[in-house]
Amino acid sequence: MNKKTQETQPANAKLIKSKEEFKKLLEDRIAKGQELLLIEVSFRYDDYYGRGKYEYDKSSKDSFFEQYKKWSKYNIEFLNASFDTVNNKYTEEYQYAGSSISSTRNENIIEEKKKKIKSKIIVLESLIERLDLISSAVENQIHGESKNKAEIIKTQTNRIFIVHGHNEVVKGKMALCLTKLGLKPIILHEQENSGKTIIEKIEKHSSGVGFAVILLTADDKGKNKNDSDYKNRARQNVVFEMGYFIAKLGRDRVFLLLEDDVEKPGDLDGIVYNVIDAKDSWRYDLVKELKAANYSVSADML
Repeated sequence: MNKKTQETQPANAKLIKSKEEFKKLLEDRIAKGQELLLIEVSFRYDDYYGRGKYEYDKSSKDSFFEQYKKWSKYNIEFLNASFDTVNNKYTEEYQYAGSSISSTRNENIIEEKKKKIKSKIIVLESLIERLDLISSAVENQIHGESKNKAEIIKTQTNRIFIVHGHNEVVKGKMALCLTKLGLKPIILHEQENSGKTIIEKIEKHSSGVGFAVILLTADDKGKNKNDSDYKNRARQNVVFEMGYFIAKLGRDRVFLLLEDDVEKPGDLDGIVYNVIDAKDSWRYDLVKELKAANYSVSADML
C-alpha cells in the first residue's frame, strides 16, 4: 500500500449507539429509500433521428431530486453521528456507493438516480448483516440488555442537547459557551422535521447525546388553584424534556439553568439548579459538571 493510500485510509470507528438502536435506525433509512424508488416521474421520450431524449415534468423531477438529496444527506449525518469519529469507513462506504454510475445526455436520469439509491440501500443493508462484526463502544443491547444509556457510553460524544423556551438571549449564550468548549449544541427546532412529531424528533436527535442542558426561563405564568398570585414558570415542554433527559441520562448528566424568580418544578428533591446571573457565572459551573461527566473541557476555553 502506498503512502497516499495510507494517508487517506478512513479511520476505524466504534458505534456510540447500542447495536439494537443502530439496527432500527438503519431499517428506517432503508424503508425511506425504498419509498423513493416507488416515486414515478412523468416524462416524454422524443426520438430525434435515432438520438432519443427524455423530457421530464419539471415539478415532479425537482421534487424527486430534492427528496433524494434530503434522504442521502440525512444518511451521511446519521452515520457520522452513530460512530465515535465522523471520518469513518462506514460513512465513506455509503458516500462512494453508486459513484461509478454516471448519466449520459440521452439516458433516463431518473432511472440512473434510482440505481444510485439502490446501491446506497445495499450498503445500509450490508451494515445490518455485518452488525456483529462492527466494533461498539456501547454494550450490545441486541439480546435484551437494558442498562441506562448514560451508564454504557464508553466513548464520549461531543453532542450536547439544549432544551429551551422563548428566551433567545440565554439560548444563544449557552450555544456559544458550548461551542467555545469544543462541543456541538443540538437545538431541536434547528433540526429537520422529516414528518415526525415533537417527541419523535426528541427521540431521534437525542440519540448519541451524552449530556443535556435545560434552560428554565420565565416564559409562562401559572399558580396553584388556592393561590391568588401568578408566578413565572418555564414552558411545559421544557419541564417535560427535563424529566425525559434526567430519566435518559441520569441527573449527573443534566445541567439545569434557572432564571431568577422562576418557580422550580415541584416534587424534584435532590435536583441542583444553577442560577442565571448578570455575569454568567453559570458557565464555570457548567464546565465543572462537564468535567465530572468526563468531557475534556476547561474554563480557559471560555
